[in-house]
Amino acid sequence: EVAAVTTALATSTSTPFTHAGRTALQKILAVLREVDAESTRELAARIRLFDDGNDSARRPLAAVEQAVVEGRVLEIHYTDKAHDFTARTIEPIAVLGATGRTGGATTRHLLQRGVPVRALTRDPDGEASRVLRDLGADVVAADMDDEASLKQALDGATRVFNVQPAYDDRGRYQGDLELAQGAAVARAAAAVGVQHVVQLAAGRGVPSGLPHFDAKLTIRRGFEQEGIVVTAIHPGPFMELMIDRSFAPALSVWGVEPRIVGWDRPLPWVALDDIGRAASSALLGEIPADGETLELIGDLRSLRECRQLLTAAGRRPRRIPIPTAMFRAMVGDEFISMWEWLTTVEDIHVTPGLTDVPTWIEQLGT
Repeated sequence: EVAAVTTALATSTSTPFTHAGRTALQKILAVLREVDAESTRELAARIRLFDDGNDSARRPLAAVEQAVVEGRVLEIHYTDKAHDFTARTIEPIAVLGATGRTGGATTRHLLQRGVPVRALTRDPDGEASRVLRDLGADVVAADMDDEASLKQALDGATRVFNVQPAYDDRGRYQGDLELAQGAAVARAAAAVGVQHVVQLAAGRGVPSGLPHFDAKLTIRRGFEQEGIVVTAIHPGPFMELMIDRSFAPALSVWGVEPRIVGWDRPLPWVALDDIGRAASSALLGEIPADGETLELIGDLRSLRECRQLLTAAGRRPRRIPIPTAMFRAMVGDEFISMWEWLTTVEDIHVTPGLTDVPTWIEQLGT
């Protein structure tokens, strides 16, 4: 009888998450109440939970039942003389921008927890895609300029991490493209039944007058108008901006920003890894989802402090001063406007549990 029910579970979850899959799992637990305790313990030991890294631990049946009720069951594996199968009880989480910085960090954290990830990218054959595939992601082609490809790639996922590229390769803001792509993702997500989106945002969640910040509020409203629940993550400036020259425009943190914000004003910072961790937690329902706005600040440090800490660690930043007018001619007004905005923001608080700048620098060596 147990084998029959578990076989039904395997069949019902041959595509990822379905309501029938969870119902079948609940039936298994009901049947197990009538069989011997050893069988119950054996099955319980094969159910992996989101919040339990010790997959080999035996769990009381009551704990497994509670996990089913709370939707924390990730996978069930059952073996007896006649059957050997693994059935997933959660649909894949789709990650847009998976080969980028924040999407990549989110993908890695989900995969580390054993969650199936569908990584969306324009270049599924590129090196960054190969790395994600090697980590266990299902890498699929999707173009945010092509709504049909988005629908196909998102179909079967009810949870999505969303981010649009806001700047071109030179560091110029491309606002119209960001808004158009965000709207296309919202329409495609609604068409295939996405229920929850974790949106990478900017600023503090209120209109600021800055196109880069306010575009993300518009994109968020687009999802909400489609009936999709949104959790918006508002990070501070990335710590990686201080050392990664691949961020466009290169060298701007040390070459131009001090002219705008000064050397000694405390600035908010956050590590990319912390953004990925927070996004994955939100996608897994560990952070209340309904309309939440999460501000992520790992540290408050001036540019002078950061430069001194990096130098002490043998990573003295390269600084080439650039006249503000020249920088504006190169990339436009958006970066300068954001830095000017930082000088006006008050009441910024560090988010507990995130990485501070000294720890981040220490981790660079590992």
